[in-house]
Amino acid sequence: MKKIILLITILVLITGCQQSTVCPICEDCNVCDIEPEEPVEEIKEISIKAGLIDVTFNYDTNTLINCGDRAYGDVVVEEVLDIIDEKSIEEIDLIITEYTSDYIGGCESVLIRLPNINKIHFYGEVVDTENYKTILKWTNPNDLVYHEEEFDWTAKDWGVGFLNYFLTRLSKLISQEFNQKL
Repeated sequence: MKKIILLITILVLITGCQQSTVCPICEDCNVCDIEPEEPVEEIKEISIKAGLIDVTFNYDTNTLINCGDRAYGDVVVEEVLDIIDEKSIEEIDLIITEYTSDYIGGCESVLIRLPNINKIHFYGEVVDTENYKTILKWTNPNDLVYHEEEFDWTAKDWGVGFLNYFLTRLSKLISQEFNQKL
C-alpha cells in the first residue's frame, strides 16, 4: 500500500511540474498534442451570382468585375453597397471583361445606383453592342479606360474570382452534359 501511495505521489509531482501548454482544441487541457494551425489570410473578395456568371467584387483593390445579367443588376448593386458601407469605401473601379449581355447587361443599374464609380476599364476588343452603348450613355468619357489586352484572370489579386468563374463554368458544362444523356 505504501508503494502505491509513493508511486501516486511521484506521478502527481512529475505531472504537476511539467510545462503547461494550452490545447488548441479545448484551450485548457495538456492532453491534446495537435499543432495550432497557421492563421488563414482573409479573402478580400466576394462572388455575386448574377445570372450565368458570377460577378466579383474585390474590396482590397475596390474593383467590381463585370455587372452580370440585366435581371441581376440590382442584386449586384445591393451586395456591393453593403460592402461599401461596411468597409467605408469611397471609390470603386469597374472592369468589363466581356461584352455580352450576361456580363454587362446589369451595368445600367450599377452605373445609376453606384455613384462612386471612379473609372471603367474595358479589356480586349470592344464589341459595339446595345449594352456597351448603355454604358457610354451613363458615363463620362474621361472615366473610360481601354486596354487592348484581355483581362488577366490569373493575376494574383484575382485568384479566387478566377476559381469561382472556372468552377461555375465547369459545373454548368457537367450539368449540360448530364442532362443531354438523360
